[in-house]
Amino acid sequence: AARLKEEEAAAAAYERQEALLLRHAQDQEFHQSLLQDQLKDLHARAEVLRSSIAQTEHSVEEGSKSIRNAEQRMQRFGENPRLLKEKSRLEEELKSFQEELPPLQEELAEVDAAIRQKSEMLSAMLIDDDAD
Repeated sequence: AARLKEEEAAAAAYERQEALLLRHAQDQEFHQSLLQDQLKDLHARAEVLRSSIAQTEHSVEEGSKSIRNAEQRMQRFGENPRLLKEKSRLEEELKSFQEELPPLQEELAEVDAAIRQKSEMLSAMLIDDDAD
């Protein structure tokens, strides 16, 4: 009878241990899935930011080129109110584009850092899984 109780206790302990391991594995899978979803969202945001930065940099280049062209026309034909107004408008546009860049670049740096961090976390989780 004592042996039967010991076997029942051992079986119950084994079942508890198995349940704990299963719960741990399910938690691990959930966290991995969550990290993968977050990484997917971060990669998408990074692409949007890279595209915005490229467009804004292109606008800065085009704006600078347009200002140089306006200055050349003013040198060639002399200053006139229409050219001065156009140059002033172009300079305002250029300033606006130049002010848009730093926040975009800063956000991209933050997103890239988050991608690196979450990728490292996911890699560590996957390595732990392989070790188990």
